[in-house]
Amino acid sequence: MIDENGEVWDYRLDRGHGTDRRPKATKLTGSFAPKVLRATPLTNGDLVLCAPADATGGRIDGKIWLMQRPLGQRPPVPLNQSCWEGIAVSHAPGSMTIAWVRSQYDFYDPDRDIQTAQSQIFTGRISYDRRGTPSLVDATKIVDRDDFPGPVLLESQDFRSVRGRHGTDRQLLFTMYGYQGSEVMSIDRVTGQIVNHSRSPWYDEAEGIDPAGRWILAERDVTSTLGPISIDLWRVPLDGEATWERLTYFTEFDGYGANQPVVSPDSRWIAFTLKDPNDDHGEGSALLLFDLEKWDRSGQGHASVEADRLPPYSPQPAT
Repeated sequence: MIDENGEVWDYRLDRGHGTDRRPKATKLTGSFAPKVLRATPLTNGDLVLCAPADATGGRIDGKIWLMQRPLGQRPPVPLNQSCWEGIAVSHAPGSMTIAWVRSQYDFYDPDRDIQTAQSQIFTGRISYDRRGTPSLVDATKIVDRDDFPGPVLLESQDFRSVRGRHGTDRQLLFTMYGYQGSEVMSIDRVTGQIVNHSRSPWYDEAEGIDPAGRWILAERDVTSTLGPISIDLWRVPLDGEATWERLTYFTEFDGYGANQPVVSPDSRWIAFTLKDPNDDHGEGSALLLFDLEKWDRSGQGHASVEADRLPPYSPQPAT
C-alpha cells in the first residue's frame, strides 16, 4: 500500500503464530526520492511503480519504474516510459504484460484544458536480460481519447482473466472520464471492440477486479456528475447486463466515503480505504477489510438495473 507521503509499504494482515515477530508494516521505498503514485505487483513478485522522475514531480510527471525482489533492498529501475495514475498488470501465470496511460492532464489543476489533453492507453511487456536488468518492450497503443466522441480521459485498470476460457488477458478494463460522468469500459485487444459495462449517468470509476473475471468493483457517486465526488463501493458483473450492487454506505455519514478497493486472490476479501472527509483528493484515513464471502452468504446484497442506463455498446471507437 501507499501512504499519504508516497511511500510504499508491505502490510501484513496476518502476523503469523508462535515466535513470529516480524514487523506488521515494512517500508519498501526507503531512500527513493520521488513520491510514488501507484504500486502494483507483477506475477513474479516484482513491483511496477508509477512515480515522477524526481521529488519535484507531480501527478502528470509519472514515469514507470520497476522495484525488483527482494523488495525494498534495491532502488527502483526506470523503464523510460511516462505514465499517469494506475498501471494494469497481467494476472496470467508467468506473464509480464502491463498497460498504462500517457496523459498531460491533471484533474486537480484548474488551469488545464480537457479539450487539448493527451490521453492514450498502451500495452507492453517487461523483459529481463541475462543479468536480470529489466526493460519495457513491445509498447503498443491500443486506445486513444480521439477514438471517442467529445473530450474524454482514459485510465487503465485491470486485465480480465476468465478461468477456463481461451484468451487470458485479451480484455483490458479501463475508466473513461468525461462521458456521462465516467464509465467502466473494456477493450478487446484483438478485435478492438469496446464495451461500456457500467452504462450509467453517474460517476463510475473502475477499480479492483475479481480474479476469476466475473465482476469488477467501482467507486460510484450517485449524487451528482458535477462538484465534489462522494463515493462508495459497488460491484458490477462483466456480463454486459449493467446490473449494480451496492456494497458500502459510508457516504451516508457526512463527508466520508470508501475508495481504492482491491480483491484478494481467492475473491473472498476486499481491502479498501476509508475516505477522509477533510481531503478533497480522496486520500484514505484507514485501511479496512470487507468479507465478501460472508456478504454473499447473508443475502443482504441486491442487484439492480437502472431505467436510464446507456446502450450496451456506447460509445464505439471511431473508424
